[in-house]
Amino acid sequence: MSKDFNICLLFLFFCYLTSSAFSEEGLSNQKKQVSSKAYELLASLEASAEINNCNETISSAKLAINSLKFSEFEAAQINNVLSYCYYLMGDNESAVQGYKDLLEKKSLPNDFHLRTVQSLAAILVEEKRFREAAKEIEDLISSLRNPSADFFLLLANMLIMSNQESRAIHYLEQIEDLSLDPTEGFEERILLAFFYAYEKADKDELAVRYLQKLTEKYTSLEYLRHLSNIYGKMRRTSDQLAILNLLYENGALEKPNDFETLIHLSIEEKNLFSAGKILQEKINNFTAWENSDKYNLLYQIWFAAHETDYAREALENAARLSPKGDHYLELARFYASEKNWPACSKSAKKAIKKGLNSVALDEANLMIGHSLFKGNDLNGARKHFLEISSETTFFDQAQSWIQYINTID
Repeated sequence: MSKDFNICLLFLFFCYLTSSAFSEEGLSNQKKQVSSKAYELLASLEASAEINNCNETISSAKLAINSLKFSEFEAAQINNVLSYCYYLMGDNESAVQGYKDLLEKKSLPNDFHLRTVQSLAAILVEEKRFREAAKEIEDLISSLRNPSADFFLLLANMLIMSNQESRAIHYLEQIEDLSLDPTEGFEERILLAFFYAYEKADKDELAVRYLQKLTEKYTSLEYLRHLSNIYGKMRRTSDQLAILNLLYENGALEKPNDFETLIHLSIEEKNLFSAGKILQEKINNFTAWENSDKYNLLYQIWFAAHETDYAREALENAARLSPKGDHYLELARFYASEKNWPACSKSAKKAIKKGLNSVALDEANLMIGHSLFKGNDLNGARKHFLEISSETTFFDQAQSWIQYINTID
């Protein structure tokens, strides 16, 4: 799996974990469970924390707790606010300890436990303390009478992040065994967790099944990108190319590497016109792609597709941009194949001027000599044939041309 996908998944999951004491589920919906005095205090603390007035919030929260005027549940809500403020101030250890203390209060409602352990896990994930987070959640599950599926999903994700994929899959299967009718969002998170667990366990065939379900059920370009990556890993070239083409047609390919993959897979699958069209478009759009290597690749694509005019133009650009003469020599060969002798000679001379190795230099002189001969410049042709070294395979050809010229001149 790509590094980008790991980061993306971690970010999405972290957003899902972060359920603070100030969410609608955390505070506002607790109005019926607390006294009016406690509710007013909690609302005040919430407003103070929301504007990052944490020192005042912590002071007020501690005074309220020490007053012993609130029920256990009300005090727990105040402690939740207190822990959250510690987190906002960067005192993660105090925040973690505060949340852990709250989880020790087994008489509190399950939904409060869930929000608390989510907040605790969010901090531990941020610090990459995945195993510690998994242990806290697992201990909490074992102490609750009827833990909901949310607890098991949260635990499974922590186990995945701590490289305990087999145990994670076990808990995910327990969720399936509950025969729930999950909400769309919850089902999506289950499928994503199954995919990630199997992918990390190197069980790609199983992983791709869940990713395919995700792409079928939920309109997400991100899932399609991940599906393309895993198809590539599994060497399912045709499937990967189909996904990449779909992303390309929807304007969802962004990274140069993705376009590179699309182009090379198109070549591999003999979709040459498509490969050439995309490469030309990207050369026009990406300044970094306007170089001799990319134009040479474009030339090879168009040449293989028998698009002669496009091929010639691409090779001319490759030769123009290259610091060496090799592409001009290839251009000379191209013109020779078309019997365009003046252009062949001109390109070969440019190749020599830019620089060639000794063997290529002899080939360039041979082509110039041949081109000049075709133009009836026999002396010029003889001169270039005489430049060819006796050490190369072109020497015998050059000598034959010289002997022929001598017989007719």
